[in-house]
Amino acid sequence: MRKSRILAVIVFASLSVLLSTSFAKADVPTVELRTEDYDLTFGDATSASGTTEAATGAYVMSSTVEGKKLWYINPNPWAVQSATGSVSIEYKDGEVVTTAKISDIEGSFGGYPYIQYGRGPWGKEAVDQAPQFPIKVTDAASFTSDVNYTLSVQEMYGSIMYDLWLTKTADSENPYGGVEVTIWLWRKNNNPSGWPLYKETTTKPVKVNGVDLERMFYVYVTKATSENDWDIVSFAIGSPSYSSGDIELNLLDFINHALLAADRSDDLYLQGVQFGTEFTHMDQDYTFTVNKFDIKQTLYLENCCDGIDNDGDGLEDGRDPYCQTNTVLNRGENEICWWTEWDDYSNNADYFSGWFSCPEAEAINMINITVYTEDNHDFFQIYDTDTSAIASYDGKIGNNLLGIGSFGRQRIKFRFVSDGSGVDEGAKVNSISCTDSGANPALTECTGAVGLTLNPNPAQPNKEVTATVSGLSGCGRKTVSIKDGECSGTGEVKCYCTVSGTGCSCNFNGEGGCKPLAQPTYYVCVDKNDDGDYSDSGESDSEVLNMDCETKTVSIDLEMGKSGWNIISFPLKGATFTTTCSDYSKIMRYHDPATDIAKPVTITSIDKMPEDVSDYYEKGWWFKTNEDCSITLSGGEKLLTSDLPELKKGKSGWNIISVPYDGLDITKEKGDCNILAGPYRHDPATDKLVYETVLKAGYGYWVRVENDCQLS
Repeated sequence: MRKSRILAVIVFASLSVLLSTSFAKADVPTVELRTEDYDLTFGDATSASGTTEAATGAYVMSSTVEGKKLWYINPNPWAVQSATGSVSIEYKDGEVVTTAKISDIEGSFGGYPYIQYGRGPWGKEAVDQAPQFPIKVTDAASFTSDVNYTLSVQEMYGSIMYDLWLTKTADSENPYGGVEVTIWLWRKNNNPSGWPLYKETTTKPVKVNGVDLERMFYVYVTKATSENDWDIVSFAIGSPSYSSGDIELNLLDFINHALLAADRSDDLYLQGVQFGTEFTHMDQDYTFTVNKFDIKQTLYLENCCDGIDNDGDGLEDGRDPYCQTNTVLNRGENEICWWTEWDDYSNNADYFSGWFSCPEAEAINMINITVYTEDNHDFFQIYDTDTSAIASYDGKIGNNLLGIGSFGRQRIKFRFVSDGSGVDEGAKVNSISCTDSGANPALTECTGAVGLTLNPNPAQPNKEVTATVSGLSGCGRKTVSIKDGECSGTGEVKCYCTVSGTGCSCNFNGEGGCKPLAQPTYYVCVDKNDDGDYSDSGESDSEVLNMDCETKTVSIDLEMGKSGWNIISFPLKGATFTTTCSDYSKIMRYHDPATDIAKPVTITSIDKMPEDVSDYYEKGWWFKTNEDCSITLSGGEKLLTSDLPELKKGKSGWNIISVPYDGLDITKEKGDCNILAGPYRHDPATDKLVYETVLKAGYGYWVRVENDCQLS
C-alpha cells in the first residue's frame, strides 16, 4: 500500500508581494499544497459514458483511504440532444482516457469531457484531495498546473482546454455573476466566445516538454447580458498549438489577467480546475489521454477578513491566532484587513487583534473602519494598553474614518465582544494611518465649525478638484474626510487630509460626463470629540459642485496608419470644422444596421456635416486620410446624456455609434440595451478592433446589441 503524499510546507514571503499593501509584516506564512494523485495511480479504476446531455460523471475513489474522492470525471456531452455512438472517460492504470466516437449530433453544440479537480461550477462534485478548493483568488500566492497528454485523432473538431470557474461566493450553487476563464492549448474548427473580435494579445510563460518559452495568446472577452449569465474570458494560444506534450502553466497569472480584461474588481472564488477536450456538433472520432495532472498551490494562511477558515483550524478571521499577531505599520496609510467574523455571533464571543504599531516617534491619526453591530449587545473597541479601552462603538455607523489624532497613541489593538443575542454584520478595519508629528503631543480640545470649499467650481468633468477644509481650532492631526454622501451615510470617501492649523486640503476627480442636472453635493466630515459620529455641532459641511459643460471645442486626431481609415464622430450639433488634413477622401461612410452596409456620403470639404443625414451626430463615420492630421470642431451645441445614441438590432446587431462626452462608461449607461459585443475602437495603426469601455468624444465605436434600444 502506497502512502498518501499530500505536501504541506510552510514557507514565507514579503507581505508587500503577498498583499500589495503599504505596511510590512515580517515572515508572513503561506502553505504549499500539491496534488496527491498527480500521476493518476492512487484511485480505483472507474469510468463514465453517455451520448446526450443527460449523461453523468463518476468519482475516482482513493484506493488507500476509504471514501476519499480524488477526481471527478465526466463525459459531459452537455449540448447533445441525440446522436449515434457515445463519449466515454476512464480512469485506469495511470491514465485518464477520453474516447469520443459520436456522429449525427443534434443539438446546439457538442460537449466537454473533462477531469475535475476541486469543486464544480454548479455547487457539486467536490473532491477531497489537496489542494484546497474553493479558494478566494486573492488568497493564492501562486497556482500552477502541469499536464501531460496525447491526442490521437481520426476525426476531431474542437479544442484542448482548461475551464476555470470563478463565483461570487465560496458556496455558490451556480456561476451567475461570476467569470469563466478558459485556456485553449489546441483547437480545430472551434472558436472561443467572442471570436473573431479579440480584445488584445498577451505573452505568457509556458513550459513545453521541460523548455521555458514565451507564448502569445489571443484574449477574447464576452460580458454577461443578464443576471443568469456570467462573463467569459478566453485565452487562445497562437501558432504553434499543442495537441500533445507536457505543458506547465501559471494558472493564477491567467486568472488575474482575466479579471482585469473583464473589468472585475470584486472578490471572486475559484471553484476548481477542469481539463479536457471540447467538441463541436460535427462527427467526432478521437482518443485523448492524460497521464499527469499536477497542481501546485501556495496559499496565504488565515485571511483575516473573508469569512473562510483558510487554514483549516476551525477558526475564521479575527478569532484565528494568526490574525492576532502583531503588525508594524509604515508612515502614512496602511491597508489593513481585520474582520470580526460577520457571521460569527456565538455567545460570549470575545477576542482581540494583535498590536498595530507605528514607527518610533510617530502616532496613529486615522482608522478607516466599517461597523454594523447590534446596539448595546455588540461592541467594537480600541485599546492602547492590555486593559484600557480608549474608544468603544456599538450600533450601525457604516463606513467611516475615525480621526483619533488627539489620542496620540503609538500603538493600538482592537477587541470584539458579543453576547450572541442577535446577528448583525460586525466590524471591519480597512486601514490605519500613522503621522510623523510625534507620538505624544499635548492634548487640546478641537473646536470651531468645519467649512468646505471646492475649487474650481464649476469644474470640468473627470478633472481634478481641490477640497479645502477650514474653520477648525485645536484640531491638529485630526483626519477630515470628503465624501460623496452625507457623513452619517454610506457615501464613498473621495479623499481625506490631516488638519494642520485651521484646516487642510486634498484632491479628487469630479463627476464624470456633462450630464443634465449633474450637480453633485460633497460633504466634509470630522469627528471633533471622538465619539464615533458626525452629528455634533460643526462636524460637517457641504458644497454643491457645478459641472462646466459649456466647452464647445473637440479635437480629433487622425492617423494614416495601415490603410488610412479612421472611425470618427461629431459630438457637436451644428459645429464648424477646421482641419490640418490636406489629402483625404471626399467620401465618408456610416454603418446602416438595417442592411449591414457602409453607406457613402459625399462631402466637398471638411467644414460642416451635411444636414440631410439624419442624426449625423449619433453616428460613427469612416473617414480616410492619406496623412497624420487632425480635425477641430468648434461652436455648435454641446451634446448631453439626452443625446446618447439609439442602437438598432437590424440585420446583425452591429452599430457604429458616437458618444456625446469624454468618460462615457457604456457598461454603466447601457439603458435597455442587451450588449452582445463591444464597444470596440478601430486602431488605424493595425486596422484591428480594440475593446474599450470608457469612451471618448470625437471617435466612433462598434457595438453589437440584441435589441432596438437606447443608451441612457
